Amino acid sequence: MQTFISRLVLFALPVLAFVLAAAMGMPWLLSLSHGPTTQQLIDRQFEQALDRDYQQLILGNSRAFGGLDPDVFSVPTYNFAHDNDSYNQMYHKLLYLWQRGKRFDQVILGTDHFQFSFQADTRNHAYADHLGADYLKDFDRRNPMMIELAYRLSNIDPAKFRSIGDETTKRYYLRENGQYVKFGVAREDDVIQRDVSRLPFQVDHFEKLLAFCKEKGLTVFIVMLPLRPNELRSYTEEALSEFDAFIESHTDGEQVFLLNYSRIDGFGIEDYIDITHFTQEAGGRISTMIDRDVMALGRQGR
Repeated sequence: MQTFISRLVLFALPVLAFVLAAAMGMPWLLSLSHGPTTQQLIDRQFEQALDRDYQQLILGNSRAFGGLDPDVFSVPTYNFAHDNDSYNQMYHKLLYLWQRGKRFDQVILGTDHFQFSFQADTRNHAYADHLGADYLKDFDRRNPMMIELAYRLSNIDPAKFRSIGDETTKRYYLRENGQYVKFGVAREDDVIQRDVSRLPFQVDHFEKLLAFCKEKGLTVFIVMLPLRPNELRSYTEEALSEFDAFIESHTDGEQVFLLNYSRIDGFGIEDYIDITHFTQEAGGRISTMIDRDVMALGRQGR
């Protein structure tokens, strides 16, 4: 019996060692190979957003995070968008900055047809450190320790370990202006399924965000970035028209505007790194277009 237990311990030790090493060290190893981890990205963004001075703030999901270049805009701008952000994250990030004395004149609010359809918690292990209890109370898992544990356990993935040192993977990076630069090559057969439904929870945060901006005198430009035809096919024409009408109903022509580029021409497959996200060069072009249109509305430098 003692021999069996000894053998079991000897067998279990390497497994336990891998589990502990992966749980604690995998994010660091991945950052060396692929670029900053989610935790590092979010920590750095919050640090930059507090340290820098800007007149315009960008909020949104990964499409805006990688696709909008603050350096192109005519006024100082910071990109505070992030992967998987929806309106609850955007609202709390806006409050976070305002409560810490950051002041700016306008907000570019990145919006997608599917962005009301989910309540993402995949980055709560990082957001918990910054946004705190007011943000977490909207989720079932409110205990930051349990959120951190779930994140650590998710790193116990041999596939992540095998990807370390992959020479075909370019290292992603975060610019000082908040834009996240990634690399990839879009394919003609890229497909994706999107959900255009709207959760009342996200509609409520969308409307609270707009109300906050109006109260504080901030001008909001709701921006819908160009979509590939492959992605547009996820929606019916009826659904797209209904969504556009919903967003339009929240504009007023004075303080809240819609800039809808979702179906414009001029961008091809070579301008994307995948089904959704722009190359850095294409991001600069659409940012230039947005800046031009914002200025045409007479709101820059308000």
